[in-house]
Amino acid sequence: MGEKAMTFEEIRALQESNAVALKELIENGKETDKRLAEAEKWLVEAARIMTESAKKSEERDRKFADMRKEVNGIGDSNGFFAEDAIYDSLYESKRFGGVQFGCVSRGMKGDLDLPNGEHIKGEYDVVLINSTSVAIVEAKYRVRKKDLDRLLTVQLPRFKLIFPMYAAYTVYLGIGGMSFESGVEEEALQNGVGTLKLNGEAVVVNDKHVKAWQ
Repeated sequence: MGEKAMTFEEIRALQESNAVALKELIENGKETDKRLAEAEKWLVEAARIMTESAKKSEERDRKFADMRKEVNGIGDSNGFFAEDAIYDSLYESKRFGGVQFGCVSRGMKGDLDLPNGEHIKGEYDVVLINSTSVAIVEAKYRVRKKDLDRLLTVQLPRFKLIFPMYAAYTVYLGIGGMSFESGVEEEALQNGVGTLKLNGEAVVVNDKHVKAWQ
């Protein structure tokens, strides 16, 4: 039995239905294209914002690096100023811990290879020397506990190793700067280390109870 032939009205209805479906498809396509265009525009804007943010971050990092460099430079300059003042004061008096010295050396450096293969270095800001004694004075912009600890536990024991000509000498220690971290000045004095503090153009020395290290 053959298929029933469609009437004119049915064909017309199908054409109208297809036309409506096609129109809706076109409209939906236009809406999709519009959304795609908006999404593309948003992505371009997001990329622009990210690029600007990255540039600002780089600029901020550069400024922070410049600020750190400037602050470190100021600290170094103040450290050199403190060392200059302390050296000049000791050079003029040539006296520390109640002992008179004949020579005042600055920036004394040395290094040594130990039998165990270790390589050690030493650098001493100001060293006063006579025929039987040396005084080691470290100068900092701001004296911190770690500076005092290093003087006592590293620089002192290394000195006679690096400079064996002073092995039999008595050693006196001092530390000074423009200021001291809270409690460090008192701790230095308690450990027999003299203190030197800048007060205007003068250097105030407290070395009455400096310990003699052998």
